[in-house]
Amino acid sequence: MAPFPYFACHACPSSMPVQLICTSYTRKNRSGLWVILREQTTNKMGYGEIAPLPHFSQETLEQAHKQLLDLQNGVFDVNKLPSSLFPSVTFGIESAYADLTKPAPLRPLTNFLIAEPTPKQVKKALLLGWKTLKLKIGHLDSASVSALFSIIPPDVKIRLDSNHQLTVEQTQQLWERLALHHHQIEYIEDPTATLEELLYLAHNTQIPLALDNFFRQLPLETLATIPNVKALICKPMLQGGESFYAKYALFPAPLIFTHSYESAIGKRSIWRLIQTFSPSHVHGVY
Repeated sequence: MAPFPYFACHACPSSMPVQLICTSYTRKNRSGLWVILREQTTNKMGYGEIAPLPHFSQETLEQAHKQLLDLQNGVFDVNKLPSSLFPSVTFGIESAYADLTKPAPLRPLTNFLIAEPTPKQVKKALLLGWKTLKLKIGHLDSASVSALFSIIPPDVKIRLDSNHQLTVEQTQQLWERLALHHHQIEYIEDPTATLEELLYLAHNTQIPLALDNFFRQLPLETLATIPNVKALICKPMLQGGESFYAKYALFPAPLIFTHSYESAIGKRSIWRLIQTFSPSHVHGVY
C-alpha cells in the first residue's frame, strides 16, 4: 500500500490549542495511521493510532484517512468529536488527546492466549506462571477440551472461546463434561453462531457467557436484558475510544479489553482504557 501523505490540521479542545499531525506506517501485513496531537505552546506530543482491521472494521483505512483529511479543513473540539466519525478515527484522536493530557498508563494484568491449545502448550504456559489462560476451542471436541483441563491446576482461571463454532447442544454438553471445573471457568466467549442460540443459552442455562462479536452488534438496552453475561469483550479499534466505553461504565459485567493487532502505540492506548474502566481485571492486551 502506498503511504498516505503527512498532513497537519488545527484542533481546538476546550482546554488548550493543539495541532493534529498524521503519518502512515506499514509493518508486516498491517497498515495504519499514527495520529499526533501537538500542544502548540509547549510542543508536548500525544500519540494515537488509527488502523481499521480488514474484514472486521466497518471502515477501510482509506475511508478513515479521508475523514482525517476532512478534519484538516476545519476546526474541531477534541472533547466533542462528531458522532459520524468511524470508530478507529475516534479511538485514534481520543487516544492521542489522552496521551497528551493524562499520566502514562500502567501495564495491565493479562491472560495467556493459546490459539490452538495442546497439552504441551498448556504445560508451557503453566511453567511460565500464567494464572489466567484463554483457550480457543472452536476446533476441539469436548473430550479434547476435558483432557486439557485435566492438567490445569484448580487455582488457574480459564476463559474459553469457541468463535461461534458450537451449537446449543454442544455448548451444554461441554459445560456438563466440565462440571468439576466450573469454579475455574470465567466464561465461554461467543459460543454459538446465532444470536438466537446465544439467547437460549443465556435464558435457559447457568453457563457464564462473554460477548465479543455480539457485543458489537447489540445496543446497550438489549445487552442489559441478557442474563449470565460475565464479560463484554472490548476491541477499541472496532468500537471507539473512551467516549464509547463510558456508556458501559455501569454495566454489571466487566469490560475486558483485547487488541486488534495494533502497534505499541495502539496497545498503550488500550492500556489507558483498561486503567480507566477495569483496572482490577485480567485483559488480553500484551
